[in-house]
Amino acid sequence: MNLRKATILFALGCAYTILHKLVFALVPTVGNSVPGRTVASFLWIAAAFTLILFAYEYLRELSPGSKLMRYSLLLIIVFTSIVIFSKLPLGLLTEGGIEHRLMFGIASLLNSFAILLFALSFSRLTTRGSPLWYPIHTLIWACGLTAILAVVSFGYFAAFLVTGREYKSLPFLQPLSMLSFFCTYGTTIWFLIRFSKITNYREFAHR
Repeated sequence: MNLRKATILFALGCAYTILHKLVFALVPTVGNSVPGRTVASFLWIAAAFTLILFAYEYLRELSPGSKLMRYSLLLIIVFTSIVIFSKLPLGLLTEGGIEHRLMFGIASLLNSFAILLFALSFSRLTTRGSPLWYPIHTLIWACGLTAILAVVSFGYFAAFLVTGREYKSLPFLQPLSMLSFFCTYGTTIWFLIRFSKITNYREFAHR
C-alpha cells in the first residue's frame, strides 16, 4: 500500500458511502432486511476504513511538518476507528441505544472537526493556480457546514439526555443535512481524484 493507492481506495469508499445513503433512502426494504442490512453495514465499515488508510499513508509517506496537519490526521484515525467500533456487531453496544448513540455521536462530531482541520491545513499548501485549490477550498466550506450541522444534531441529542424527551428537529435541517452530506462526499471525491494525479507528493509535506 502507498499513498496513491490509499487515495484511490478512499475515493471509492466515498463513492460507496454516497451509494449506501441513496440505497437506504430509495429502497427502504434494504434496511428492513437483516441480510441486506448486515451486508450494507460491513460494506460501510470497509468504506469508512479507507479514510484511516488514507490518513495513515499520508503520515507514513510524507511525515507532514505542520503540527496542525499531523494532529488532524492522527485525530481522524482515532475518531474514525471509534465510529467503526460503534458499528461493529460485537454485542457490547445495542445499536440505537443511549450508549451507542452517545459514542457514535461524539466520535462523528469530533471527526468532522478533525477532517475540517486537515482541509484547512492542506489549503495552506496550495496556491490559486494549483489544480487542488478549488477542490480543497470547496471542501472546507462543505466540511464547515457538516461540522455545524453535527453540532446542532448533537445538541438535540444532549437535550434528550438532559430532559428525556425527543425534540423534533427544525423542518429545514434534514434536507440541509442531506445537501451537506452529498456536497461533502462529492467534493472529497473531486479532491481525491485530483490529488491522486499529483506526481510529486513531497510538496504537500514540509511547508
